[in-house]
Amino acid sequence: YSSQNKIGEIPLTPGVQVGVNIFLSAQVWKIIGIELKSKKIYVNRAVDGNPPMFLGDGGNITNEIRNRMKSILEDENYWIGYNENIKEVLGKLSKENLKYEKFQWVEKNDKVGLRTFQGTKINRTLQLLLNMLYNEINYKLDDRETFISGPNIREDINKVIERNFTKYEIFLYLKDNPEIVELYLSSNKYRMLLPDNLKIKYVINNKLNLEGAKTYLGCRD
Repeated sequence: YSSQNKIGEIPLTPGVQVGVNIFLSAQVWKIIGIELKSKKIYVNRAVDGNPPMFLGDGGNITNEIRNRMKSILEDENYWIGYNENIKEVLGKLSKENLKYEKFQWVEKNDKVGLRTFQGTKINRTLQLLLNMLYNEINYKLDDRETFISGPNIREDINKVIERNFTKYEIFLYLKDNPEIVELYLSSNKYRMLLPDNLKIKYVINNKLNLEGAKTYLGCRD
């Protein structure tokens, strides 16, 4: 909604957050407010020049696909048979996104973020853990680009590793923040029939991947 006028519809997923630019009805809009109960998103025309997120249906990209993407960029043997234009594009992508040995820090729109090359569930979990540090929604996920951004991400990713959150801590956090649970389950038409505890357990077991996130981070149990 813009000035109380409906301009279109988008899926209400965890990627839909205040401050994010979205592309809708052939224009770029900035989200300024979200009402979960009424499922309304309020926007103004975006004027900051930041690119929009193109929001799909919230489907999952597997870890295997993302790892394959990274492998193709890492190993030029995969490029054999491609024409020179494709090789040039792959070379540029490799140079921009594979600068470091462990975490791939990428500069985008004058901000540093993390290109994870991980599946959707792991990316959601990483975003959640970063936001759990301060109990604020500081970090945003663009899963289509497997990219997480927010303030002090280099320092905070190390804090997440040191903190080594458990499933029980995630359960308590989601219990205190039911609006996050609703975002994860927005496409599930039967969610209203479930008690809150089962909703949270469903999210932890089906929408997140804590063990995968810990493996990526190198956490030790």
